[in-house]
Amino acid sequence: MKTQIKRFLLTLGFMTRIPVNVDLGEVKDEDMHKGFLYYPVVGLILGLCDMAVFLLVSLILPEVFGILFAMLANLCLTGLMILLMPIAGKMVQGAIVYKAIYPREKGIGIYVGTVSLGTVIGTVILGLIAMVLAFSYWGILIFAILFGFAYLFRVYITGKIGGITGDVMGAGSELAEVLLLLVVITLTKYTGMVPLSLFVF
Repeated sequence: MKTQIKRFLLTLGFMTRIPVNVDLGEVKDEDMHKGFLYYPVVGLILGLCDMAVFLLVSLILPEVFGILFAMLANLCLTGLMILLMPIAGKMVQGAIVYKAIYPREKGIGIYVGTVSLGTVIGTVILGLIAMVLAFSYWGILIFAILFGFAYLFRVYITGKIGGITGDVMGAGSELAEVLLLLVVITLTKYTGMVPLSLFVF
């Protein structure tokens, strides 16, 4: 039980800026990756905090202010790390769909392959800026890893089903988010990298 509590607190401290002022003793590698079990619990805690802020603010101000304050509360609690995940996920989608083949005759993913080079370049630039702002020069390495993954993922899936679909785009996005977390954990542990996003607010 103590081991599970330690892993939960490690996950809470990594994923949020909620102070964990407890002596956790020796932290092993397995404590970090087995802490993935508690990601949904941390998400629930964040969601409850956001909901509480929304309800309280909405009692005295219009609901739109409740939404805005809830978003601000989320930023304060996560230090932007949670927001960097979807940025990473959406960033790689341009690389996945650029000049890709849509293997079906019709469907909502029919626009696959129609994304212009200018759009992809814009996505690349914005994604690189976000990574560098969050992780300093390490952001360049993280960016390269994410786009390397996008390329290999695209090649693999195209070889399997003959092209890229909307579902494949979504899967690539989710996998890129998980990969971002794994890379950040690894770099933080073995290089001493400190994400600048942890100091926001």
